[in-house]
Amino acid sequence: MSASAQRTGVLGPAYSGTLWFGSARWLGQAGGTGGNRYCLRLPLARDNLDLSANPRLADKVADNLLRAQKFDGKESETLVIGRCFGVTAAIEQGQDGNLYVVSLSDNRIYRISAAAPG
Repeated sequence: MSASAQRTGVLGPAYSGTLWFGSARWLGQAGGTGGNRYCLRLPLARDNLDLSANPRLADKVADNLLRAQKFDGKESETLVIGRCFGVTAAIEQGQDGNLYVVSLSDNRIYRISAAAPG
């Protein structure tokens, strides 16, 4: 799992001050849901995480132990911002403002950028 704090960039101000990280599972291990990317809001002081968007994370633990499928992600579903990136070695913000995800299992580097205006 790797993380990157998003500075204001091409993703826009909605993602400024967010922390991006990923699960370290490939699709075969996680029932077709492996390699999720998650995004958390950081408070201005950057001294903890803002988990208020998901009341199930009030205990600060994304524990899926009581689930029939361990990797179903019910506790952290509101944090998912992307799926199927595979096992991630690094997430970095490039000089162009985009985020770059290095996937070991896919042998690829993914670029995450803002969606084109529709």
